[in-house]
Amino acid sequence: MAKGNQHLKIYFSNTMSYLLNLMVLLVLILPFLPIETTTWWLDNLSSLQLQWSVAALVLLAFNIKKAKKYFGMLTVLLITVIYLQRPASYAANTEVLTAPSLKIAQLNIHYQNPHLEPLLSRLNAADFDLLVLQEVGNDQRQKITTLKQAYPYFISDSSNGDLALFSKWPIVEQKIHDLGYQGGHIIEVIIQSPKTNNPVHIFTLHPVSPRNAELWQLRNSTLNYVAEQAFASLLQYKIIVGDLNTTPWSAQFKALQKNSLLTYSDNAFSYIPSWSYSEKNPLLSLLSSAYIDHCLISAAFAVISKDYQRVPGSDHQLLITELGMR
Repeated sequence: MAKGNQHLKIYFSNTMSYLLNLMVLLVLILPFLPIETTTWWLDNLSSLQLQWSVAALVLLAFNIKKAKKYFGMLTVLLITVIYLQRPASYAANTEVLTAPSLKIAQLNIHYQNPHLEPLLSRLNAADFDLLVLQEVGNDQRQKITTLKQAYPYFISDSSNGDLALFSKWPIVEQKIHDLGYQGGHIIEVIIQSPKTNNPVHIFTLHPVSPRNAELWQLRNSTLNYVAEQAFASLLQYKIIVGDLNTTPWSAQFKALQKNSLLTYSDNAFSYIPSWSYSEKNPLLSLLSSAYIDHCLISAAFAVISKDYQRVPGSDHQLLITELGMR
């Protein structure tokens, strides 16, 4: 009887191990399957590929003890993790670009940021051409206007949104889209190069975080709408930039690229922990991070460089994208 119970425990342990491996593997490969995720929580889970890759590596270490039984699963998991977390192939564009570059900085400054004044001084002193801000609180709106010292062209969504855009390039057209729901505000501008007069069509937005099924649908609706607007633009140079509250592995992010015909400016670069739940230490910050701040561009642009910097008082990184105009 005792021997039978021991066999049952071993069988149960092995079965649970197999199921755990299969679950992690399924979430890892889900973004690469030719299917569209229609469940909000599954879409969110599959978007956290860094965390699932770490879980896979932990499982690999555990499976080494059972290499004979788990060799196939171990190999598949290892290959998947290597593929998903492969390093960047290059870090800059090597084309010879004759037109001027456009340097874009984007940041969630965070409502009630206690370090706002030194942050504004830092941004005023930077060499950015375009500055896109999200999470601008009501009591911060007047303070951020000091940025007009360096960026004379400015538009803010002061109704119900939290968006602001500052530019050193002239804004020749501007519009605010109000879709009538939370996170459904979009700033649309056309800026013009002061050197070549080339117009650049820009859409900036901050859709709601998909914390439940309803908010997930609202985020998707906002992304679908901005994709349609970008697709309809007849200009050569087009950009969608902001905290999109979705990661590159989400089906909705892929739909955004497909429907807008814009490409992901970070394709050649490594994972960027643009948002993090915790800043207590570098490891915990990385493990609690998500890649949700993005800059999508039309084919007329070439990515020259991509960088990110820590900003005190914010749970987001300051992302810097330099684009060359082909």
